[in-house]
Amino acid sequence: MQFTRELATMRPPEAVYAYLSDAGRFAKLFPHCEKVELHQPTVFTVSIAIGASQFQGTLDLHMECPETIVPRFVRYTGRGEAAANQITMDIAFDIAANGNGSHVTCYCRAEVIGFISLFGPDMADSFGRKKLDELVENLRLELDRPQ
Repeated sequence: MQFTRELATMRPPEAVYAYLSDAGRFAKLFPHCEKVELHQPTVFTVSIAIGASQFQGTLDLHMECPETIVPRFVRYTGRGEAAANQITMDIAFDIAANGNGSHVTCYCRAEVIGFISLFGPDMADSFGRKKLDELVENLRLELDRPQ
């Protein structure tokens, strides 16, 4: 599954980069974030409540930030397991100046290996799109908060 989302903010690229490259702040953007454990400045585990109909549980997603380019690019990679499904994720943010603010493009690639990918690939795709939309909306709300 691959998804792309965009947003605009009045914050300058340096401020957007500072927010996204802070693993502790970035982790809290995940929808239904229950807990964040910061292992190193760029490595964390985020516990996310997940559920769709009778599939309920928690996804512990181990993430790290292997690549940044100040102030225009941040990339996170991660993996986790939920309901006997292996999930891998690569999420990257391109940050560009846009007038007095910034334009942010979010690229996400996710792979689910397990029974959901076999029996409900459309459900996994729809769920992934919805969660990425929520993450990007959470980012937009944080960036639009008065400083």
